[in-house]
Amino acid sequence: MIGEPELDETWTMVRRLPFNQRAALVLRIHLDLSDREIAEGLGCPEATVRSHIRRGLARLRKELL
Repeated sequence: MIGEPELDETWTMVRRLPFNQRAALVLRIHLDLSDREIAEGLGCPEATVRSHIRRGLARLRKELL
């Protein structure tokens, strides 16, 4: 069984993500911003924000396995 990653390990994995994926995830999870708010902050469409989040989470899941 795979254990939970330590906080430091998690942040290390997050730091490895491309900037836009990392920013979108942090803004969503840490600051609880909406797609619209994140899109405004990153200067991209809301659909792109959803893509960044989806790809970032997929990459983190892959690293955890």
